[in-house]
Amino acid sequence: MTHNSLASVRAHVFRYRPLAQRYAVSMCGLVLTLLLISGLIETFLVYRNSIDRVEAVQEAQAVGAAREIAAYFDVIEVGLRDVAKMPWGRPGYGVAQRREGFHRLMQLVPSIIELRGVDARAREQLRTPKASVDEVASNVPFDDPGLIPSAATEKMLRGHTFFRDGHLPTVRLAAFDGDGGIVATIDLRLLNEVVSRLQAGEGGLAYVVDAQDHLIAHAEPTWVLSRPDISQSAAVVHARRSQANPVLVRGLSTIDLQGEAVIVTAAAVPKVDWVVFMEQKRDSALRPVWSALGRTGALMLVGGVAALIAGV
Repeated sequence: MTHNSLASVRAHVFRYRPLAQRYAVSMCGLVLTLLLISGLIETFLVYRNSIDRVEAVQEAQAVGAAREIAAYFDVIEVGLRDVAKMPWGRPGYGVAQRREGFHRLMQLVPSIIELRGVDARAREQLRTPKASVDEVASNVPFDDPGLIPSAATEKMLRGHTFFRDGHLPTVRLAAFDGDGGIVATIDLRLLNEVVSRLQAGEGGLAYVVDAQDHLIAHAEPTWVLSRPDISQSAAVVHARRSQANPVLVRGLSTIDLQGEAVIVTAAAVPKVDWVVFMEQKRDSALRPVWSALGRTGALMLVGGVAALIAGV
């Protein structure tokens, strides 16, 4: 091959090289676009799947905990009614037998820390505290006369939650006994045992709010002792506004008591105006989404490097 022929071939190659480069860059750009679209679709689907899974787990646990709390109070109410139905005051059912019935009920239901027999005038006739000696016929005026059932109602009455000794959540139940009522004082720290067993995903926890929006149970009991004001928190506000039942809030993105982003679901406790909240840190709940974004970014990086190499 002559010198002129070699020169002609070189000129032909160099003439078409930019076209090959443009073709390679265009293909890489197309691939990058497809990777980006595919990655965004995958990320969206992973996001929806993650949110749906968190909501489903939180809903199941919140509703289950609400039912467990309601069922436990049903047990207390049944025991209280059984004691109240006894024919107190008749032969064989005097004060001694009544004391035995009160102590037996407190043994069966450890969360009952005190029982009081109150007459129709709202005066105490028998008081059996778990931590001290019994008081008989003291005639001391009961401090919450509105809680005493009457023959006209003959139903179980529930008082407002209060904090015994300033920090221990407590509630009272009262049953009509034919004259006045039998009042049970219940230590609500048992609720901490219920919520401590719940964990909706990594970093998930549960807590319970009463009808006055007081925090009465939390997976970390110190929160209850500190008595924070949560009445204006987004989760509580949304739950109180909700008309749904039993799930009041589902998958709400908000801020928790520590100021961190969380996903919250809330369920109503049957028969009472209490709410069980399940929450999980948003970062933990959306970890699969960050992984999907990481994969998309890695593929985009590889594609970009390939495009740069092809353009050289």
